[in-house]
Amino acid sequence: MSKDVVLPAPIGLMAFADRAREYADQARAASTRRAYGNDVRSFTVWCNSKGFEALPAHPSVVLSYLIDHVNTLKVTTLQRHLVAVREWHAAAGYVLDTASPAFRNAWRGLKRRHGQPAA
Repeated sequence: MSKDVVLPAPIGLMAFADRAREYADQARAASTRRAYGNDVRSFTVWCNSKGFEALPAHPSVVLSYLIDHVNTLKVTTLQRHLVAVREWHAAAGYVLDTASPAFRNAWRGLKRRHGQPAA
């Protein structure tokens, strides 16, 4: 009869892990982290108002959210919302698949129709 023995990580490695977490926290500027938090809250409130599950969200729900806000937010802001929601899902251990042809084509069409022309 064998028992799994868990050995503690060497103290030096634990210090590196702490530093790695600190660097990961700095991967985005504080203003970006705040904006992403606001974007996720906006998405969650919208989902609740429509009776949709926010986490994990179905890609069609995310696309509906983007379409519903196309007349009130700029496409660049919608892009940030999409990234924020996708990263929120990843952090929670979910995959938000926005790579399907249906999602990609609708998103491209939305950007083409409502985006700012290149300068």
